[in-house]
Amino acid sequence: MVAAGAVRAGGVRNAECGVRNKQATACVARVNKRRVADPPACGCARMSEPTADSVAQVTIGEPRWFRLREVLIITAGAQVFGSLVGGATGAGMALVVWSCASVDLSLARAGTGALILSLVVGYFLPLGCGSLYIVRLVRRHIPRRDEQGAVFIVQLTLRPRLYRGVRGWLEDADDVGVLNLTDNAAIFTGDHVALSLPYRSITRISDHNVGKRGLWVCGRRIRVSSPQLPQYEYIEFMERAAMTIGACNRTSRDILNILRHSQPAEGE
Repeated sequence: MVAAGAVRAGGVRNAECGVRNKQATACVARVNKRRVADPPACGCARMSEPTADSVAQVTIGEPRWFRLREVLIITAGAQVFGSLVGGATGAGMALVVWSCASVDLSLARAGTGALILSLVVGYFLPLGCGSLYIVRLVRRHIPRRDEQGAVFIVQLTLRPRLYRGVRGWLEDADDVGVLNLTDNAAIFTGDHVALSLPYRSITRISDHNVGKRGLWVCGRRIRVSSPQLPQYEYIEFMERAAMTIGACNRTSRDILNILRHSQPAEGE
């Protein structure tokens, strides 16, 4: 009886593991199919491919191409984009209200057109937040290489933060670079941060609202915790390559699903 129960329990664990592997593989295949051109592979201080017995590692160097100057450029672009969308929205609402008071259909049409324009432009919110500039930075400085698994361009934020003061206030990313989700680990290579995080070392994965950066609708903040990196409360990834709100949300879900489905089943 006991032996039979153990066999059945082992079969259930194997089945669960098989389902997880299939789900992770399906996510990776969907990402690769949707990707028009392969993003750059990790080339700057790249972590080696972890094995089953590897431990989490993080290396921090000096910033080279993601410094305060680049942060100011991204911030200035976001301010200009926000002013355009906010101005169009405010003007549209004012015209609609004015048309209701004066019963002027031409003002109503103009106001409606301004509101529709603000919605269309607002759909490209990630572009206004500097995604195109970040993609160019990453592709210029991180050489292309053949990679296994799914590859994403993301920002990385550590808690506690690497940067405070003006830079930490302007930009919530400590670094930007390439996140490679392999069979064994999540590997990040950025300007000055290199991270290797075997899935077995991750004890918690959670997703949170993006907050004011994405106007609470664009993308998700994906946080992972590992007891092998006790100096950090969590490590946060956020998608930074999409050009539209829809693409950003889809990519965020893909990253989250791959991480969750790659987690070893309990008892493995």
